[in-house]
Amino acid sequence: MIAALALVAGCFKPSTDSCKYQCATEGTPCPSGLECIAGRCAEPGTTCPAAPSDEAGCPGGCGDGCVTAGELCVGLPIVRENLTTALDGQLVDVDNDGAKDLVFATDTGVMQITQVAGGFPGLPALLMNIAARAFAPTPDPITSRPLFVIAASTTIELWRVELGSYLRGSSLNLGASDPLGLRLGSITGPATTDASILFGSVLRTFHIDVASRTISIAANSDAPLMGASAHAIAEINGDDYDDVAVVDNSSLLKVMPGAAGKLDVNGRTDIGVTDAYGVAIGDFNGDGLRDLAFTTNPQGQPTLGYLLREPAGIFGSTRSTGSLVVAAAPVAVADLDGDGRDDVIVQGTTTNVLIFRGTPAGLESTPVIVNLPVEVHAQTLHVDASYNHDDIPDIVMTDGVNGRIVIVPTNP
Repeated sequence: MIAALALVAGCFKPSTDSCKYQCATEGTPCPSGLECIAGRCAEPGTTCPAAPSDEAGCPGGCGDGCVTAGELCVGLPIVRENLTTALDGQLVDVDNDGAKDLVFATDTGVMQITQVAGGFPGLPALLMNIAARAFAPTPDPITSRPLFVIAASTTIELWRVELGSYLRGSSLNLGASDPLGLRLGSITGPATTDASILFGSVLRTFHIDVASRTISIAANSDAPLMGASAHAIAEINGDDYDDVAVVDNSSLLKVMPGAAGKLDVNGRTDIGVTDAYGVAIGDFNGDGLRDLAFTTNPQGQPTLGYLLREPAGIFGSTRSTGSLVVAAAPVAVADLDGDGRDDVIVQGTTTNVLIFRGTPAGLESTPVIVNLPVEVHAQTLHVDASYNHDDIPDIVMTDGVNGRIVIVPTNP
């Protein structure tokens, strides 16, 4: 059985330390001298108690304006249409105004839709003149605006701000073409910035020197693959180097450890999952160990499976949620209910999203379902940034087939 989750509408104002400003009626202003706080008009400076309590300053429940541990809430999805050839939509504070903007790649360049009053009503504007396949932002120690690591068809590039505009800072040949995905992490050192780029036939690691704004290929880090489809990066084995999980060769799931100066391709571990097509890494039971989630397709019935990492450093037996998901759908991980355990997000059908909540025993077998107002065939799924200032990541789905991006706000 799948549990339905009600949607909450509301207006938006900047957050305070302990609660988010939220009115019950979208766009309704408060009288002069009062502010919209915790779902009602109140004296300026009124605060909510720290989560998980819902007393004194908050009515309680979804839409109360507070981030409450263990409370999973979503808002009305925001849909942007007519975004031809859109790829890899993400939430990024491009102009350093404290508000996340919508950034996405197209065949003609990387585009930006600026956030205005908690929404994205404007027309797309060209941010970077490059036909990107995938991109990832990273902090710039020199300016206040992010650097962008971009995977184009045959090059990896670093774009930075100069005189208010984004310009190409450095470029390196990928040594392969048509990248499937780009992930940033600290693979070659505990504090490095590395780009892992996936192709169908190889996984290639590049080192990004953020200070000098240069790119180099990590030595001895190419991992030959056969028909790869997805990868994810996070520290798994406790050595402070990020590791890479990859789906390869007829849906085999493998993990390759990071090491000093390289990705240790010879140290790869075959996990024993033979029918995966998407993968994500997170701590689902809150024990401090990183687990694996993956979409599988046994007997043509796509489901979500996962493996819990054990204290001995091995993964336990495969567990299945038993819930059907969209074939070949991407999967993402984030803590959406503020309880300290990661949840797993994946498409259930083309008109809904499933959220499998983390528990001390693992993922709940009965997911929360979020209905979408339009049909979505998501090529990418990002749940790593919040546009509504509450530090709970929002869900961004990019459908290049239909030219649309859907944003599902969490903790509205």
